[in-house]
Amino acid sequence: MSYPFLGLGFNSWTQKFSRGGPPAVPAVIQAFLEYVTTTVSSFTLRSTGTVDYEVDWGDGTVETLTTTAPTHTYSSAGEYTIKVTPAQGSTYRPYFNNAVSDTSIASISGLGGSQLGTILSDAWEGASNMTSFSSDIDTSSVTDFSYTWRNCAGLTSFPQLDVSSGTNFYQTWRDCSSLTSFPLLNTSIGTNFTYTWRNCSGLTSFPLLNTSSGTSFSNAWYGCSGLTSFPLLNTSSGTSFSDAWDGCSGLTSFPLLNTSSGTNFTSAWDGCSGLTSFPLLNTSSGTNFAYCWSGCSGLTSFPLLNTSSGTTFRYTWHSCTGLTSFPQLDVSNGTNFLSTWYGCSGLTSFPQLDVSSGTSFGNAWRGCSGLTSFPANMFDTTGTLFSTAFSYAFDNCSLTAQSIENILVSLDTNGASNITLGILGGSNAGYSTWTAAAQTALTNLQGKGWNVTYNA
Repeated sequence: MSYPFLGLGFNSWTQKFSRGGPPAVPAVIQAFLEYVTTTVSSFTLRSTGTVDYEVDWGDGTVETLTTTAPTHTYSSAGEYTIKVTPAQGSTYRPYFNNAVSDTSIASISGLGGSQLGTILSDAWEGASNMTSFSSDIDTSSVTDFSYTWRNCAGLTSFPQLDVSSGTNFYQTWRDCSSLTSFPLLNTSIGTNFTYTWRNCSGLTSFPLLNTSSGTSFSNAWYGCSGLTSFPLLNTSSGTSFSDAWDGCSGLTSFPLLNTSSGTNFTSAWDGCSGLTSFPLLNTSSGTNFAYCWSGCSGLTSFPLLNTSSGTTFRYTWHSCTGLTSFPQLDVSNGTNFLSTWYGCSGLTSFPQLDVSSGTSFGNAWRGCSGLTSFPANMFDTTGTLFSTAFSYAFDNCSLTAQSIENILVSLDTNGASNITLGILGGSNAGYSTWTAAAQTALTNLQGKGWNVTYNA
């Protein structure tokens, strides 16, 4: 019988197909975490849940433990490398949670398959002296990154970790104030970006992350004062933008983001004093615009946004001192106009807005020191007014006698009683220069119990 494989070292067909044995099994890479400390005399290793691990304390002491907060005391103060090796198949979840020992961490590294589980909330929160975090640490299975690196203020850069399973990024990098840049992480299924990069004041740029699944961007970039521009992120699923860019005073422009699903814009761009213009965003679903552009002192004009669903306009354009004109916005559903245009000193005239649902106008135009012209019939119809509905409303303006007539006659037409109204101070026309119609309207209002303060 011929053996065609004899020349290859085989004596038969059977040997040909059996000689190699079973396929080799890849070696399992043992996971571990390694902490390098600052100068310490003791260290508390913090974790949470059910744990089983070996710890090498870095001074020759090695222990197998199942406790979540063991403390090791060293014979002499120094910098130590502490290695944590979880038992095969177990989950080891770090949980320093802003504890005192957090500040003793100088750097963190690791290797191997993920044994960190799916939740890393509060893992290294408060490690403010940490200057390095390794990209070799496997976070690919983690879904919850809430507070994970909050207040890691010593980090100047962040590694290209795999966070592709993450859905919750609540306060993840908040207060990482020394970061100057941020990597292009995969955040494509993230839904919660609330407070995520708040007070990362060292950031000078921001990457084009995939935020298309994000629903909440509340406080996301609050206090990122180093940013001068912002990328065209996909925010189309976002419903809450409250305080999203509050305090981003370095921004000089803003992109045409998709905010069409947004309902809450409270303080969204509050304090963005570097903006000189604002895009025509879709804000048609917005109901709350309180403080939205307050302190945007660099704006000289404002676009004709769709604010028709808005009910709260409290302090919305407060201290927008650079505005020289204001558009004919639809604020017909607005009820709260407390301090809405307070301090808009550059306005000289005001449009005929529909405020027929309004119930509170206290301080609304107070300190609009350049405002001379105000339309008639604005307040013929309103909601049920509070007793302080017009307290200080027009104090420290420059209203002409005709504008004061327009205001008083309209309020007299309204029919409300026992309300406080302020037209005092500034360069507002004095009573002695008022028209007869204005003086008559004042008498009528006082007869209805109105308390009106004005220049003599």
